[in-house]
Amino acid sequence: MTTVLQLLTTSSKQAAVSEDAFLLVGALITALEGEFSRYLESFSPFLYNALQNYEEYQLCSISVGLIGDICRGLGQDAAPYCDQFMTILLHNLESDALSRDVKPGILSCFGDIALAIGGSFETYLEVSFRVLMTACSLSASTPANDDDTIDYLNQLRAGIFEAFVGIVQGLKSDNKAQLVLPQAQSLLGFMSVVFSDPTKSEEVVKNMIGLLGDLADAFPNGEIRDYLRAEWIQALIKYGRTGPRGSSLREHTRWAREMIKRASS
Repeated sequence: MTTVLQLLTTSSKQAAVSEDAFLLVGALITALEGEFSRYLESFSPFLYNALQNYEEYQLCSISVGLIGDICRGLGQDAAPYCDQFMTILLHNLESDALSRDVKPGILSCFGDIALAIGGSFETYLEVSFRVLMTACSLSASTPANDDDTIDYLNQLRAGIFEAFVGIVQGLKSDNKAQLVLPQAQSLLGFMSVVFSDPTKSEEVVKNMIGLLGDLADAFPNGEIRDYLRAEWIQALIKYGRTGPRGSSLREHTRWAREMIKRASS
């Protein structure tokens, strides 16, 4: 890691070198997990600079992915860095100078942070919900007129659902799932719109089914029973069960179906 930090110091203006170095850091985080914490203070300035380098959007995108790696590897030990992570990520979402292709990954990163710090994500919940529901509205109102737009909307929706999966699971781990309940009706309404879109990707469907399962698991005592009985949800589960045997889509669907059955009985 010392060699990587030296490389980043001497080639800070060479995006290609920085990208390779950041990919190497990602591999180190995966290998070291929590042990990477001893390097994070030294590495974080390079990470923050890359996150704010809008011109090199691929480097910025890799940097967003590294935040996810850090959160998965360090868990609660990432908490001291999360204020700075969230501040930069939220600023990036608001920036018109940053390529839109980076932004779905930022939304997904909210979920990684929530999974890492559990109930402590409550600090960021209000602003996260506001940003995510704005993204839902944008996604629902943008016409899918060409292949590029269809691809982007699928990436955006996958990022939204991944964010909510992480938030629901993270809050539930510290018995704070009730904080999600006020968003349930709007979120499920958005999901019904996505399900009716013929251009939705399999990844979006899988993430959506997984989120439904997580919501049902988080509220098993009838809190969202009426919502879960909607016809479109039954149609979505039926759709998911048509996935290839042994596929992740089919496995997600099997689990979600059991959770929904329990929560809606």
